[in-house]
Amino acid sequence: MTCAPPCTRWARVRTRPCCRNCACRSAPTSTSTAGTRASSFTTTLERVSYDADGFCERNRDVLFTDLIELMQSSEIPFIRALFPENLNADKKGRPTTAGSKIKKQANDLVGTLMKCTPHYIRCIKPNETKKPRDWEESRVKHQVEYLGLKENIRVRRAGYAYRRVFRKFLNRYAILTKESWPTWRGEEKQGVLHLLRSVNMDQDQYQLGHTKLFIKAPESLFLLEETRDRKFDGHARAIQRTWWKYVARKKCVQMREEASDLLLNRKERRRHSLNRNFVGDYLGMDDRPELRQFLAKREKIDFADKVTKYDRRFKSINRDLILTPKCVYLIGREKVKQGPERGLVMEVLKRRIEVEKILAVSLSTMQDDFLILHILCWSACSRPSSSACWPAGLERTGNCRSSSTQRWT
Repeated sequence: MTCAPPCTRWARVRTRPCCRNCACRSAPTSTSTAGTRASSFTTTLERVSYDADGFCERNRDVLFTDLIELMQSSEIPFIRALFPENLNADKKGRPTTAGSKIKKQANDLVGTLMKCTPHYIRCIKPNETKKPRDWEESRVKHQVEYLGLKENIRVRRAGYAYRRVFRKFLNRYAILTKESWPTWRGEEKQGVLHLLRSVNMDQDQYQLGHTKLFIKAPESLFLLEETRDRKFDGHARAIQRTWWKYVARKKCVQMREEASDLLLNRKERRRHSLNRNFVGDYLGMDDRPELRQFLAKREKIDFADKVTKYDRRFKSINRDLILTPKCVYLIGREKVKQGPERGLVMEVLKRRIEVEKILAVSLSTMQDDFLILHILCWSACSRPSSSACWPAGLERTGNCRSSSTQRWT
C-alpha cells in the first residue's frame, strides 16, 4: 500500500471525473508568476485562485523517530525513498509538538511581562459612528458593567488608592511649605512626613514604605490638591499685585514728567527753579463733605484747588475748581437769605461743565497764571468761555493742565 504526497492527492482531486461536468466548475486556468504556478476556478459566486506552491511545507505534521525507522525498514523501495532522513546524525531528541510550542511561547510571554511594570487601561467605546459628541449611554453602561470597573474601584478603595515615590511626591507638593520650596534639604522620607503634617492629615490615612507613600482615602489626596491650588492662587495674586503697582508707579512718574516738561525752562521768572511735587487735591476733599456733596458717590478727583474767576465785566470772584474724569465743577459761596439758616454762608454749585463740551484749554504766554476753558456753546447759555486765575502761581496751573490733558486728548 502506497500513499501519494498531499500535493499529488490535491492534483488528482482537481481532475477527478465526478467534477468534470459539474455546473459549479469551469475549465481551470493556469497562470505562472515569479516561479509559482496557480489555477483559478469559477464557483457559484466568483472566480477563485489556488496556489499549491509550498503546500507541503506549511502542512507538515510531526513525525516521531520510531515511525521513520519503521518506514525505512520497509521492503518496498518506494516507501524507503520517501523517508531519506539520517537518524544517526545530529540527534536532537524528541521533536517539538504544537502543544510544546504554545507552552514555550506562553512561558516567554509571561517572563517578559514579569520584567515590566504593567498599567492596565480600560478603554470605553462611546459610540459606533466614530464621531465626536455622540454618546450612547446604554452602551457605555454595558461596558462599565462587564469590564468590572466598579469592582476594580471597590478593591482599590479597600486598600491604598494612591501610591507615589517619595521624590515625585516632594516635587509636586513642595510648594506647600517654605521649608520644602524650592527643594527639600534632607531625607526624602522626612520631607514627605513634613508635608503631610503641614496639612494636618490623620496618621491612619497614610503609610510610609521604604521608597513609596501610600494614601488610603481619596479625600486625603483631594486635601493636598486643594491646598496646592490655594498656594498657586496666592502666589499668582502676589505677582499680579506687584505688576499693577509697577504699572501705577510708572504712570505716576510719566504724569509727573509731563507736568514738569510743561514748566521746565518756559517760565519768565525763576526759569531754573526746582521742580515741585504736585499732589493734585489741594482742597483736602476727603475732609470736605460740603464740597463732596456736589460730586457723584465714587467719582474720582484728579485736581482740586482755589481759583479766582473773572466774569464778562472782568470782576474777580473766588471759586473752588474741581476736576474729575467726567466734569469740571465751579463751586462758590452765597449767603442764605431765607429760612432757618438765614445769614449763613453756604456752598453753591455755580457751574458743572462736562468734559465732552470743552473744546480747548488755553494758557497765557505772559508771566501770569491765567487758564481759559473754551466750552461748546448751547442754546441756554451764551457764554462760550470761562477764565480762571490761580493765586498759588504758575506751578498749579501746569498741574491742572497736565491732569486735563490726560482726559481731553
